[in-house]
Amino acid sequence: MAKLSSTRWEKDFSTLDEVQRRAIVEFDGPQMVIGGPGTGKTRTLTLMVPYLLTRKQVSRRSILGLTFSSRMAEQWREKVDQYLSESYDELWIFTFHGFCQRLLRENSLAAGVPAHLHILSDFEEWLFVHQFLKRNLPALGLTSYLQGVVEKAGFAIKLREFIRLLKQNLMDPADFQHMVSRFPPSTPGEESLKRKLTDLARLYSALHKEMEESGYLDFQDLVRRAVRLLEEHPRVRREYQERFGYIIVDEFQEIDPAQFRLLTLLTRENESPRICVAGDPEQAIFKFRGGDPSHMVSINGEKPRFLKCYPRAKVITLSRSYRCPPELLQIVERLEKRATSGTPEAPPGDAVVMAAEPTPIDEAFFIARQIKKHLLEAQDQQGEAGLRYSDFAVLLRRLSPLAKPLEEALGYHHIPCQIIGGSTFHKDKGVSFLISYLKALA
Repeated sequence: MAKLSSTRWEKDFSTLDEVQRRAIVEFDGPQMVIGGPGTGKTRTLTLMVPYLLTRKQVSRRSILGLTFSSRMAEQWREKVDQYLSESYDELWIFTFHGFCQRLLRENSLAAGVPAHLHILSDFEEWLFVHQFLKRNLPALGLTSYLQGVVEKAGFAIKLREFIRLLKQNLMDPADFQHMVSRFPPSTPGEESLKRKLTDLARLYSALHKEMEESGYLDFQDLVRRAVRLLEEHPRVRREYQERFGYIIVDEFQEIDPAQFRLLTLLTRENESPRICVAGDPEQAIFKFRGGDPSHMVSINGEKPRFLKCYPRAKVITLSRSYRCPPELLQIVERLEKRATSGTPEAPPGDAVVMAAEPTPIDEAFFIARQIKKHLLEAQDQQGEAGLRYSDFAVLLRRLSPLAKPLEEALGYHHIPCQIIGGSTFHKDKGVSFLISYLKALA
């Protein structure tokens, strides 16, 4: 039985603002917590767990925490672990895929999957699709222009991405085939499109059959098969509904339709299930991977799907940012407005300078010169430094083309720097791809 470090969590709980505390204390039904960067969403959800365990005497096995990525799930576990003096194994905090994997393993017979699931990595999935297409092309009977590009390596990647999106929308091969069959072409262009869609439906069906016969699953299959398990087996569904009396979801803006369907199946079949979702629609960055922010935000005047499904849900907005000063938030809002509407509204004051350089090399040397310039300007009359090199930070994406030129530009200007979060050799995408390839050949 886990023990709580009551002094520590209560001390942290006392530092929450009124709205954050309300999100925790009033969690007794469906609620949606909306907050921008630095408003304390994840901290609120983290403290929600010890509050439920102590103040409401909820058992650990009754709480399910779900989030979007493995890194976020790990950070959430670590933060909760700070308040527990013993193991919390009965407390489930997972990614959606991790939760579905465990659900399928615990119910492998009912789900019709092997007890030891073989989940394909990205490379293994591409290799499986590519080899399947080369091996079965004559038997597929394709009639559109796709027959001329099927054997190309790039086609396997695009086909895999297309099928993933279908699975994320819970569209099985039969569903897709039925949709295509109902498409009535009326022009030569539409006739060509229907032939292409018919070929894609044929490919999806054949690949689906091959994967099932081989005992393989991809990550989208995990959620899809978990949804089917809960839909087709009421006993299993009731078991998990009764177990998880409290469901907490972080990064809700990133979930796809299949994941949302999973949540509705896990919540108890009454008017006020205890489910709390939190996120920021403005940070929805994975729409290209199937994420659908309409679950959380109104689009084209439509009510958010969460509020459609749970009409009695409370909406709690965390508006105070503890990470960013108001001036910076105002600047960000103006930049967002400029990016989305094209309105040429510059940020106020001189807090932000926007510079557009023609090449990454020019940009790198511009940054280095700006650092030198600010250092010189900050010196007093006696030449004492008002700023240090450690007062500067440059943020960029890990795979940005600016990385190498920036390192060289800083060295050219004799600016010492420390690179944090750089890609290690074994984490490099190309190296990981090669390792997966060698494993597949072994």
